[in-house]
Amino acid sequence: MAEQQQNEAKARAILYQHVLKTYEKNRRFPQEWRNLPEIPSIAEICPPSKTLADVGDMNTLQDKNPVAYQADPLYDHNLPHNIIDGPWPSKEAYLGAHYQIRREDAIAPLRRAVDEFKKCPTLADDSEICVYKDVSLTESNCWRF
Repeated sequence: MAEQQQNEAKARAILYQHVLKTYEKNRRFPQEWRNLPEIPSIAEICPPSKTLADVGDMNTLQDKNPVAYQADPLYDHNLPHNIIDGPWPSKEAYLGAHYQIRREDAIAPLRRAVDEFKKCPTLADDSEICVYKDVSLTESNCWRF
């Protein structure tokens, strides 16, 4: 039993090293996208920049402009653009652009949910956001595949 707990602790440590990239702390890649953490930082989830509240209600904006969602300030405007007409300059450029786009696709809904919750802390669940209150982490598990 003790050996199993030690193995699980080692597996957890390896997983945390991978997620936090502690093994790469002194190593910088020439491609900036490879230096991004796999888990978004607080600054990425709660940026001090504009929020939906700063530009008004998105439904009102969409009534006036049907493509207003493309100007959503909660998306990172520094994202690379997907080249759909013609070849990419290199395989590295393709991988970097798509990694950053997919990463933003994963972070943006979380950013939006946090922004909505900050505006209305009594927010109840809706079709896009589920709020769990009085939750505490008791342990983390690594699943075996």
